[in-house]
Amino acid sequence: MGDDDRCKTGILIRCLGDLQEMEDGYLRKMEVMEKEQVAAEKRLVECREDVAKLRAENAQLATDIDNLKTATENTGNAEIAQLRTELSAVPRPCCAVCLDSYASRGPKKPKVFSCLHTYCDACIREISSRHNGEMKCPECVADVRILGTNFGITNAFRS
Repeated sequence: MGDDDRCKTGILIRCLGDLQEMEDGYLRKMEVMEKEQVAAEKRLVECREDVAKLRAENAQLATDIDNLKTATENTGNAEIAQLRTELSAVPRPCCAVCLDSYASRGPKKPKVFSCLHTYCDACIREISSRHNGEMKCPECVADVRILGTNFGITNAFRS
């Protein structure tokens, strides 16, 4: 073997060594990339599982919300019906003279005296006509004048 051949062989050996180092480097990089790929695939599976769990929770929450809305509506309707029943059982305010219930207009409209007692318009007119315009409250016997309509009663119990 000549010097030229030895030189070529040396160059080839160095090139082979360089190639071997490069191949080793690529293999190490591939191992790292494969590990990263496995880790990424594992994270992807975990994320998909998390998404599935969140979707299931979301569906359950939507069902719970619908159930609560229905329960609230039913409870509200039942409470309203109960209150209406209770309100209908409450006696309406009535005139202490004639004992008739007040009305929002007409002769049974509630009028209030200056002593703050309330009577229907028809009874007040009767009291006024019997005493020549001088009025005394039938309850407290105070000299009184008519202040006007008792809107607290007319607004609370419209007929």
